[in-house]
Amino acid sequence: MNLRSIAKANTHQMIIDKSIDLFNLKGFINTKTQEISKYCGISHGNLFMHFGTKDNLIEAVLDFKIKQIATSLIENCQSTDNTWTLAEEYLNLVEINENFFYNLYRELPFFNEYLQNAVLSLEIIIRNLFFVNIKTNFKNMTEDRISSILTPYFSLIFYYLVNKKQFTSSDCIIPIKRCEIIETLKTLLKKELS
Repeated sequence: MNLRSIAKANTHQMIIDKSIDLFNLKGFINTKTQEISKYCGISHGNLFMHFGTKDNLIEAVLDFKIKQIATSLIENCQSTDNTWTLAEEYLNLVEINENFFYNLYRELPFFNEYLQNAVLSLEIIIRNLFFVNIKTNFKNMTEDRISSILTPYFSLIFYYLVNKKQFTSSDCIIPIKRCEIIETLKTLLKKELS
């Protein structure tokens, strides 16, 4: 790789990283490309030279973040056989990326089909990790019963993320609702086991 290619790749990644910062603050829709180029210290034309359109930039950001989150989740959670540890690790990951998830889920209906499918792929990875963990730890539980646990569990997390402004004036809802979320999972599991 020559110096020009390295510089181009570095600029490309810098734009993604700084775009994540702005998207976390303002959301995907409300962040203007002019703000991104200014925040990156590059010309507006340079931004479009790298990505072509704002949707392409959002696609690159989502691809980057989804791979980062999925890799982290798999590394931190796949080896655990304890369902509570998995639930805690997942909530840690959501908390670290709370503004990203908040904006992602609130604006998901406005994304194009490719971007919606990218988000769906992350959710499938997450649900599969939980599914395999519960299936391993609770051997007599059927797939339908596991789904009847996971659907309300993830719906509760989604609900708190999307509506966090109704519950708190701070930027973080997960630390506030963590115990309730974990207790909900425990209650759902107990119900299905009885």
